Amino acid sequence: MSDLTHFMFGLCIYALMQNIQATSPSQFIEDINGYRRACKSIGWEPKQDCVAYNVIAFHANLKSHLNNVPVNSTIKFENVQLNKGNGYDPKTGIFTAPEDGVYSFAWSFLSQAGGTVYIAAVVDNADHAHTCIETQQSKFINTSGHLLYELRKGNKKLRTIIIWETYKNIILSRYLSRRIFANPACLLFTVNTHAIMLAYVRLSFFLWLYTSICCVQTTSPAQFMDDISGYRSACKTIGWEPKKDCTAYNVIAFHANLKSHLNNLSPNTTMKFENVQLNKGNGYDPATGMFTAPEDGVYSFTWSFLTNKGGTVYIAAVVDNVDHVHTCINTQQSAHISTSGHLIYELKRGNKVWIRTWNVPATFIHGGYYTYFSGSKINSI
Repeated sequence: MSDLTHFMFGLCIYALMQNIQATSPSQFIEDINGYRRACKSIGWEPKQDCVAYNVIAFHANLKSHLNNVPVNSTIKFENVQLNKGNGYDPKTGIFTAPEDGVYSFAWSFLSQAGGTVYIAAVVDNADHAHTCIETQQSKFINTSGHLLYELRKGNKKLRTIIIWETYKNIILSRYLSRRIFANPACLLFTVNTHAIMLAYVRLSFFLWLYTSICCVQTTSPAQFMDDISGYRSACKTIGWEPKKDCTAYNVIAFHANLKSHLNNLSPNTTMKFENVQLNKGNGYDPATGMFTAPEDGVYSFTWSFLTNKGGTVYIAAVVDNVDHVHTCINTQQSAHISTSGHLIYELKRGNKVWIRTWNVPATFIHGGYYTYFSGSKINSI
């Protein structure tokens, strides 16, 4: 190889070496931003804790006794013990939903002998659940109620709420590309010499062949998976993770009440709550009165019923035809009184839960918002 050929080859090597540079601070930031864009394209995001993220919950109680409260008065629970999300206003007694979601509300009140109290749980000025006691015969008695309801941001409600959020992973497809080195720029000297031109042609050919073989690669399925794993590892290193939706993905919750009164129900009669106000996940069937778990998990169930003076009602909460909780009132002395129950149970997909009478005939159960059945998967609201 001639001296001129060596010179030209050296120039080409020099041009190649110019592609190898130390990383400046600005280049480092640009590289980091590039990785972030790549992470985003495969459905990753900066790490966040959905369990502690944006919790909305409040608990408040009365400061003093209330006497002779007029009908349609809003009860103001002034002593606030918890108000995550600042949704509850003790000055008005009204909770305003800070964001869309399924909310759980519970309330309890205590009255004395001879007392009559009717309570309504209200959403945007519409009643959705009732609890009451009329002409109370006991010295003191607690009465409670519960409502599950899907709210939109800005909806107003009067009672306690808690929202929990789940996780959702979204993996998006992406396009992978490889950088292909451009052929290094080589100087061309026009010299009227056949040998020099032949050497240049040979050198150009070998350089073209080298870049074609070494710098252009195809990606096999196995290599593609290795690349994906590499990008995921890099994303994890910079504190990113698969994208989550902290707005309660895959919520399972229902709330339903009786349409009409029930009289003289035989023991072991399944109660059908036909008026469905909420049925996220479609687990509850009003035609049968049964809830079927759409997926494995720990579930919470609540029910309430109202009977009249002299009434006797025994209620069982049933899982796959096995009783797990009983509530009752026997020979009721008050004119009306609400009675409630609660069950937390771990279910497998397909397990069924329902409410039925037991022990003795149920003399009278009040329909409407006074008698209802609700449930939810605990980690989904």
